[in-house]
Amino acid sequence: MSELILSCHLGINHQREHDPPSEPFVFQRITQAGCPTPAAALSYRIDKVTEIYEGNYTTVYRASLLGQQSGGPCNIVLKTDVNARYPRSSMFTQEALRYEKDLQHMQGTYIPHCYGLFQATIYNKLISVLLLEDCGESINFRDESLSYSDKILIFKLFTKLHVSGFAHHDVDGRNIVKNQDGKFILVDLEHSRPHKCGVWLHVLIGDFAPSRLDFGCRELYDLAIELDFWLPSMYYHVIRLLCSFQTTLPRNFELLRVSNACMGIQKRRSGESRGFVITLYAQNRGGS
Repeated sequence: MSELILSCHLGINHQREHDPPSEPFVFQRITQAGCPTPAAALSYRIDKVTEIYEGNYTTVYRASLLGQQSGGPCNIVLKTDVNARYPRSSMFTQEALRYEKDLQHMQGTYIPHCYGLFQATIYNKLISVLLLEDCGESINFRDESLSYSDKILIFKLFTKLHVSGFAHHDVDGRNIVKNQDGKFILVDLEHSRPHKCGVWLHVLIGDFAPSRLDFGCRELYDLAIELDFWLPSMYYHVIRLLCSFQTTLPRNFELLRVSNACMGIQKRRSGESRGFVITLYAQNRGGS
């Protein structure tokens, strides 16, 4: 069985004020049913960490991982519930299952590589540690340097997840990171759930927003709104109000495109076209 030797301070090495410094803690790797089993027992070691996020239930660190598999040190992200008032081992096992089983085909391309889930009982408390590839810094949806080409790549990243049968359920810029190659990676899958995507409308960037009900997927709809893909669903043009339910009817698409051109709003930013079209269909409609 693979193990993780943790000799750095995470709040457990000096659990009680008058306790002497303890020996390094040893965590055992947890292999769940259906997940690949390492060909050989591996021994990882982490000597130093840097905190990057602390929440009510999870603390996230950056660290260098030493071990047989990695050869030399490699940069990783360590997630743990060591500082949580109520440890949530079930959430960690679920997230590890996403990486190692349900979405294994996306590892290293669309989601981080997972080095495994490790657990140990310390001071009568079950502590979980999840080791993931460090893929870079998180983004901000409101960052002016984020181009529409970037936003399209981000949107397609979530469609990949949906086509694979899962929704993220925590869509936020902090859960999208950009690596050194400029590629976007989706992180933090602890809230992800099985999902049968019902979206069927084209995503017409620069047109009026359809209704959420007609679009068919709440998560992708909210993401498109967050990425500023659409104009407001109500726009007063010359003599009448165009409402969201009208824009979802095929016969009105040509009218709206003409209206956009007449009003000069197809280019909302200088020199940047809004003529992108993303075609997305749900799995049960025969395409992606």
